[in-house]
Amino acid sequence: MRDERRHRVDPHLTFDYKDTETLRRFLTDRGRIRKRSVTGLSVQQQRRLATAIRNAREMALLP
Repeated sequence: MRDERRHRVDPHLTFDYKDTETLRRFLTDRGRIRKRSVTGLSVQQQRRLATAIRNAREMALLP
């Protein structure tokens, strides 16, 4: 069994598709969205992050 602590992200963190610097923190070097187990986000935060990243990609702000 692993004995590791989850590093939670600020619960009040908001994701905006125009804030590409924040969104890039949650992307791999290949441009894929990191897993929840890696980022430490809650389920709701992960969904909002994915939506913001998809919107940013649609606007050609992210790869």
